[in-house]
Amino acid sequence: MVITMSTSLSFSICILSIFLVQTQSPSSVNTLTSPLIAEITVDHPLFLFTCKVQSNDVSKVKAQWDSLDSSLKPFSALWLEFEPDIIHDPGKLEDILGSIFQEFKCPFVLKIPNIMDKEIRLENKEIETLFAQFPNMLGISIHDFTMNLYISKFHEVIPDYSYISWLSQMIQVLASYGRFLYLCMDSMEWARFLSHPSAEPLFNTMKEYPDYVISAYRYNGDNSVIGVGEMLGLYMTNVVNHWGIVCSSSWYHENFLVEPCLFGKPPEGAISISSPLYRVMILNGVIGGAVVYAFEDENALWIGKENIHWDKTIKQTLNELITVNPIPQKNLIQQRINTGFKLYPALNPFEFHKNLKEIDPQRDEGKMLQVIYNVSSPGKLPILVPENGNSYVIPILPSFLTTEQVSMFANVAGYSPTHPEWTWSQVLSDTSKPVGEGTAFITNVGKWVFVLNSNEYEIVPQTYQLLNLPAPVRKFSANRVEDGIVLKWLFREGDISYQVYRRLPPETSFQLLARGIDAREWKDKTTLPQQTVAYSITALTSEQEPLSGTVNFGDYLMYNTVESRIVEETVLAPETFYSESVPILIPTEIIGEKTGCKDPTEELEATQKEQANTILKTMELFESAIIGKNIDSIINLFDPNYKDSQGRGVDYIRAGFELFFSQCDYPKVMWQVRRWLFETTAENQTQIKMTMFFKIRGYKLSDILGIKGDIPMEIYSDANGETSFTWVLQDNQWRISHIEPSVIELKKLVSSLLSPYPTTTQ
Repeated sequence: MVITMSTSLSFSICILSIFLVQTQSPSSVNTLTSPLIAEITVDHPLFLFTCKVQSNDVSKVKAQWDSLDSSLKPFSALWLEFEPDIIHDPGKLEDILGSIFQEFKCPFVLKIPNIMDKEIRLENKEIETLFAQFPNMLGISIHDFTMNLYISKFHEVIPDYSYISWLSQMIQVLASYGRFLYLCMDSMEWARFLSHPSAEPLFNTMKEYPDYVISAYRYNGDNSVIGVGEMLGLYMTNVVNHWGIVCSSSWYHENFLVEPCLFGKPPEGAISISSPLYRVMILNGVIGGAVVYAFEDENALWIGKENIHWDKTIKQTLNELITVNPIPQKNLIQQRINTGFKLYPALNPFEFHKNLKEIDPQRDEGKMLQVIYNVSSPGKLPILVPENGNSYVIPILPSFLTTEQVSMFANVAGYSPTHPEWTWSQVLSDTSKPVGEGTAFITNVGKWVFVLNSNEYEIVPQTYQLLNLPAPVRKFSANRVEDGIVLKWLFREGDISYQVYRRLPPETSFQLLARGIDAREWKDKTTLPQQTVAYSITALTSEQEPLSGTVNFGDYLMYNTVESRIVEETVLAPETFYSESVPILIPTEIIGEKTGCKDPTEELEATQKEQANTILKTMELFESAIIGKNIDSIINLFDPNYKDSQGRGVDYIRAGFELFFSQCDYPKVMWQVRRWLFETTAENQTQIKMTMFFKIRGYKLSDILGIKGDIPMEIYSDANGETSFTWVLQDNQWRISHIEPSVIELKKLVSSLLSPYPTTTQ
């Protein structure tokens, strides 16, 4: 039965929980004891972990679930991914799920691929059958949804939008069974959906069932602050009541990022991403109130071949979400924002650029990122953390919302703004609320301050200074007595209550042992005498002190503004009877002592270094000329006698750039010098060969029919983008005399421009 009105998610899933208890054996119910079954909230977030299942290896699901940390199981579900041919054969899928969960039950969400293909799209009844048979199936997730198809008036072509009605009906089915849809898209796909007139029926269905659609921002190399802003736009206007983050690693190498400080093609078998970046992806969700955290790369999990990411970053950060609960309530977010940006309706790719002009520096200007978030060179690389957090996150509002529905915002910019002459400078002055000083990203929401290093691709320390944080508890002691260990600490007038934390070495993280203590003494009766143990004390206090420091790459910090932080510990070994607290020394992992972070000019002689630095400045002019589409300035940097390996000269270069610029309005340049080679020619002239990673990227407005928008274009010389520029001195200016391999191939460039599909010119 399909219900026509929204009921609460907690009520429906509580019914599901009761059903499980009544129909499953005690042993199978025990594997499902989880607050997820009752309710997903900021107090009980949901973690989704990918599990790729082959039809001949159904035991993998149980093995993966059984090996998950017990502390995380009550908050977790497996994100089951099957081969498409299994998903599209409902009978086979049902049999495999039956084999998996015949004697074992764990919460799971099923990934449904290829919904855009009408011929193989699952029927709603087929999904209903699965819900009826598998009560531990929390919902489904959709990943390939896109509204990047527009009606072509000139060519009288209307795309097939049947998946809109299919997904609208699916949401109603999900709601009737108390299950949810996890709808995953990157920031630009969400922007297209929220501004495309043909998507409005689906949007209206989402509004009808806000408890049963969990919108999710998926990292793919776009600007995360925009993706989080879109989720806030849906969340704060009650279109959805929960939202999530999909932590992906694929965007890293797809953007030619190898490791911090190194661009290019990653070597075979390289670890997918720098581990600390998983933490910042998670914290981006925390800052905006996300309650569902999904992990796309199975290799990065506890059972994966790259489980270093799990051990170093993911597990620790997820445990923090459970133990310290930094996710803000909606009412606390509301106190932090007063302005939203409303998307413009877009009937075609050209109209969609009204939105891109404000929110995306890769496909257009991205003015919001430049002004609000102080992104100085936008669009060259993905931005996980912007430079400036004073304005928190500006919600991106759907174009379908009425004036009344966005009335919670004092100011609305963009489409139908509340003040007609709005500018981003005005928005900045209205929203900027500094909570600290320094070069790091600093923002606050609720009772937490976040301090993040905003350099994801360079090893650059950043500073921060915070005022009026709760003063830590120092100078406490531990004394072993007959029936336990007694902790004592000093009196402070502003203290309200205390918390005791404990860790058992070799564990490095503290676990909360007791809270709400109003005395200055507490006894631990649970630690065994033969155990080495460490304790720390925190306080809910009005005692305050400033804090300043440095955040390096990988240092993504959270500070509680109510409870003091842990700065000292006291350690008791089995043979020790008394110990006083000492400052905790946090080991700093040195990230960056790798080849990519070394300056290739360091080993040059003084004269060579001077010449190399002059050429680097000339390369900056070359980059600026490409970004500015100034062909004359580009050609002026080439030796008039320039020839490539096929004998083509400067005119060929000019023709190539003219063609590229005719289709790409906002080109970006990525380059990084690998090595220098200084040679003397037969004419006794210095010739400098600079080998570097070099790539020009951009987007053409649409395909040749005007149906599909923003087709990616790239120019680079070979598979790893490594190119050698040879420079000679002409009339006191260093000019390019040769490029090998050639970066411009007109035949391939023309072919790519005529194709309606994403292409790369090489």
